[in-house]
This record gives sequence, C-alpha cells and structure tokens, in this order.
Amino acid sequence: MTTARTLFFTAPKQIDLRETPLPDLKEDEVLVETVCSAISAGTEMLVYRGQFP
Repeated sequence: MTTARTLFFTAPKQIDLRETPLPDLKEDEVLVETVCSAISAGTEMLVYRGQFP
C-alpha cells in the first residue's frame, strides 16, 4: 500500500507530520503526486494559531 506524508494540526501552534496509508485505487481513479505545498496566510495559519472556530 502506498503512503502519503500528511500534516495534522494537533493543537494551537503544534503540528504532526505522519505517514498515512492511501487506499487502493479504483479502476477509474488516478494518484496525483504533490511536489510541493504551502501553508497559506489565510485559513491554515488561523488553524495553526488556534483562531479558527
């Protein structure tokens, strides 16, 4: 089974990077690899700071 590195916001200003198993693909599905990603100054930073309801 393939895994993905997944970012979890566990508490204000705390994150956890985990290897998460991916489900097997169905015949009409594809797996897209993300080369890079960023935390936006909007929603993700509010969640990181604990300011998102």
